[in-house]
Amino acid sequence: MHADQMHLFFNMLTLYFTADFLETMFKPWEIIVFYVSAIAVASIPDFIKNKNNPYYAAIGASGAVSAALFSLLLFNPWGIVYVFMIIPLPFILFSILYLYYSYYMSKKNYDNIGHLAHLTGAIFGIVVVAIKFPGSIPNFFGSLLNPPLLSQMFGY
Repeated sequence: MHADQMHLFFNMLTLYFTADFLETMFKPWEIIVFYVSAIAVASIPDFIKNKNNPYYAAIGASGAVSAALFSLLLFNPWGIVYVFMIIPLPFILFSILYLYYSYYMSKKNYDNIGHLAHLTGAIFGIVVVAIKFPGSIPNFFGSLLNPPLLSQMFGY
């Protein structure tokens, strides 16, 4: 269940593109625990923020989708993410923009999207990977300090 079809479409597309990674890094039962835990954890800040709002409803699992996507970050920060399937951005740049946008929009409350759940889910995905794979942290910083050539990043 989602507020609109486009949001649902992009969530499902994101899950599709992260599924192979999740299957190589986690056992099947761990994926389920990771996903369900991400839904719960990502919902907590919005629940606290809206505890006195009888019209608030948390629908969907966008926080878990953000967790799935950001679980990739520590392994490949220079990988390419295609925003709206068109605009290529290095994953690290996409991540910074996404986190900033989610934070900014969570403060504005312009729409009916759980931006705080997106933000919390993304952080949850990074933290879970950092705990499960401690070597991913030095790998991440090593990769950041040694970016590939633009031609390698974009496959020229």
